[in-house]
Amino acid sequence: MKLTDHHKYYTDKVDTAHIIFFHFRGKMLTPILNCLYVHGCLPIILQDTSVIDCIYHCFEITSQQSHDFEYDLSSFIYQTVIKITKPYLSKINRCSVKENSWFVDAVYVYVDNHIYEKITLEQLSEELHMSKFYFSKVFKNFFNTSPMQFVLFRKIQLSLKLLSDPKLSLNDIAYTLGFADLCHFSRTFKNQLGISPTSYKKILRTVPPKGTEAQI
Repeated sequence: MKLTDHHKYYTDKVDTAHIIFFHFRGKMLTPILNCLYVHGCLPIILQDTSVIDCIYHCFEITSQQSHDFEYDLSSFIYQTVIKITKPYLSKINRCSVKENSWFVDAVYVYVDNHIYEKITLEQLSEELHMSKFYFSKVFKNFFNTSPMQFVLFRKIQLSLKLLSDPKLSLNDIAYTLGFADLCHFSRTFKNQLGISPTSYKKILRTVPPKGTEAQI
């Protein structure tokens, strides 16, 4: 259930009901829950009363306040949510294009939010709580390229917009996008687009401003 939505609850006057409410959040589950929400899978209605037992077990872990209770609690919640949502996620991945996968969504969100920084494979794999090897394998399956090549692709896509700003030099753009130096930026740009950023910037100068007509 997405808690930011408005909810109303009704119960029979005779056969009354009670509500057991357990609120949690975390980076590990956000992309999964967002994917379910986008595809209209929330709220999930279950007839299995074992979910109630799981909630009570969470209360027990919290009340014990053991040394590792936070780790135990987060691990248990994650496993429980995965168990509940797995059938829905499998159905979404079977009938939807790959771009709608929770994995793909999480990658795009992280890369675009850190596009001005130096992004490493370690950071990406840790964000999705996977080993570097397993993350690279899953990534290749979805994107048909390596994680670092994808990061460079997104940076070059953004550089096209930055190059249209006459106030920014090539050095400024290279530094802003987290490249090691101008040579690294220029080499990556040309490898992907077949043209140097300097040449691309010259072409932009010859294009008439939007809304104007070229003189013949």
